[in-house]
Amino acid sequence: MAITNPLVLPEIREALAPFLPCNDLARCIKVCKAWHASFIPFLWKAIEVNAEHDKLPSLQLLQRHCSSIESLVYHGRIPKDHLTMHYPALRTLLLLHVDQECKEDMSIFLAHSPLTHLELRREPRESIIFRWIIPTSLASLTTLRLTGISLLTLNIDGFWRLCSQLETMDLDRMLLIFPDPPTTPWKMKDLSLTLIQGMTPLEQLSWISRCPDLRCLKWDTRPQTFPRDDFVQSLMTNTWPKLEDLHLERSGASDRQMSLIIGGMRRIIGLSVSRTQVRVQAQAALRFHFPWLRRLNIVLNITETSEFIVEVLRSCPQLESLKADSISGDYFLDDTPWACERSLKTLEICFEISSTPWDKDRQQRAIVKRLMRLSSLERLDLTDPQTRTHGGPSGLEFRLERGLEQLATLTRLKEIVFYPKIEQLAMEDVEWMIKHWKNLKSVEGKLSLKDVSESLRLANKFSEAGIDTKMIVDQSSLILSYIAKKAK
Repeated sequence: MAITNPLVLPEIREALAPFLPCNDLARCIKVCKAWHASFIPFLWKAIEVNAEHDKLPSLQLLQRHCSSIESLVYHGRIPKDHLTMHYPALRTLLLLHVDQECKEDMSIFLAHSPLTHLELRREPRESIIFRWIIPTSLASLTTLRLTGISLLTLNIDGFWRLCSQLETMDLDRMLLIFPDPPTTPWKMKDLSLTLIQGMTPLEQLSWISRCPDLRCLKWDTRPQTFPRDDFVQSLMTNTWPKLEDLHLERSGASDRQMSLIIGGMRRIIGLSVSRTQVRVQAQAALRFHFPWLRRLNIVLNITETSEFIVEVLRSCPQLESLKADSISGDYFLDDTPWACERSLKTLEICFEISSTPWDKDRQQRAIVKRLMRLSSLERLDLTDPQTRTHGGPSGLEFRLERGLEQLATLTRLKEIVFYPKIEQLAMEDVEWMIKHWKNLKSVEGKLSLKDVSESLRLANKFSEAGIDTKMIVDQSSLILSYIAKKAK
């Protein structure tokens, strides 16, 4: 007998299930017994438990579906009976603000879990953390992320063993007091160190230098202590031959130092630098990497922005994300094509539009014409990071009467941040966005500059369409922040 409906086949249902959100999966399991059998394992793949908010699966349910759970998130207290469970498929464990009463049980729990990804946030006591992460059965662990945790010298050999097996490590706002690690190279490919205390930047650089296979480095420290010359020397001596994605926050590097850093890398696909100098020498070094550059963030830097940013847009065919401070509207009057028109997904930049009526109209039309060609764009942020707290100088207007309808081509747009200064949005503009930007999930900006009640009405319209809205309204000295969350 011929099959008229492909969903009759369990193979088809199970192939579709990974692409369905939880609410759709919950509806599918109610269709019939066959559908329930196909979709219920996918509904249990990722579980979030919050005892303080009654989001607590019963022990019986956990026992019934434990073999399906691959990702588990705990907020706050972890019920002890949960720690008696064995999850044979568990790969990811995220612990948020967990208490300390269950430390021994947690050690046993981890010892019997085939984890590859472990993340802990804001646990204050060092000794508990070490008892959790050191069990030798964590040999399959490849990713460790720790936030707001103190790590001292307890069981230091166990920590070094753990580091030697990791491929990804992310330490954020940590207190680390360690002796020098052994000289054995680590196989880490992705390392992130953010505002680490207890170790000098030179000691942190010693850690980083033990990772010859490093591909991505994110390093955030204070500019007064950043070892700029030592870091440059490490790059020049080919310490990280595979490094291709570099994030240096608050390094305070000079233009020459940045040129040496950029020139010391064989290939750059991602570069993020803040509070540094990206001028003539650094820009010249970066041009070599234009053919494969995908992500560039030069926000809050000392740089000649407009001309160089236009050059990046015209010369980087694989560029997916660009974040910069500002660009003059005059540079959009030249209609030379951008090389990244089909690849660009994120654009965060302020358009500085002239206040002269004639020039303003020309620049508005030119910018809209340029934006309409970015068919892959998912995030558009038109504010100035330098003045974000009070709206920024962007004058681009998202009004139908100002060419908004030409942006119907941005069908993939998910997030938009805008602060129009001249005219407020009208209800027809909001309705147009909801109708034509079907994937829009988040809107942030100044929806109205005059009427608070009208601004609330516009925000509610977005909210009714399931769009998260952060609205900021200026009215004389009044600043109103309003957040409309998606209805559940």
